[in-house]
Amino acid sequence: MRLRALAAAALALAAAALAACEPIEGPDPADTGDQLAVVFGDSLSFTSWDESTALYVADLDWQVSLNHDLGYRFDSPRWVARYPSVPAGSTVILALGTNDIASTLSTCWTDCQTAADIKADARHAIAAVTAAGAARVVVPTVNETSAGLSGGPERLWATVAWNDWLARADVSTHPDYRALDVVDWSAVAEGRTDWLGPDQLHHNAA
Repeated sequence: MRLRALAAAALALAAAALAACEPIEGPDPADTGDQLAVVFGDSLSFTSWDESTALYVADLDWQVSLNHDLGYRFDSPRWVARYPSVPAGSTVILALGTNDIASTLSTCWTDCQTAADIKADARHAIAAVTAAGAARVVVPTVNETSAGLSGGPERLWATVAWNDWLARADVSTHPDYRALDVVDWSAVAEGRTDWLGPDQLHHNAA
């Protein structure tokens, strides 16, 4: 009886886990490449949805699954539910971190976190998509230029600390980072205030 109860409990947990999973967004019908990029983003990437789709449609090798409008942090429940659904062999882009950093600041007023919390959330996201079979997990650094302009010194230094942590994250620091590829977006965007919208945080059409 005990073994039967344990087996039933295990099946119930497995069913709950499957029920909690969500499928990722499908590519644009005109997007016919054979290599898949799965993007998990926030409002910064949502504002460039059309441009991103057009770039992938124009590239004959790639197609893209854009997951932008249902989450905004690494620990957003809808993203957590979709991480296990990324197809094996895909490239996953976790274009997140800006709102995670904001949740650690003194100006945070709801659902606040610590720096340790957001690192744990990022680690879980990276581990989840890697376990699902992602061949490459790309995490961009957060724009330090916009952080300083939009949030002042506290946000700037929290962003610098986050980017420093990301820069040290590789397989030598954690086995879950074996597919991790950190891209230094902050360096690319350094000083490019002409890429920013009126709030100095979100991107403009450039």
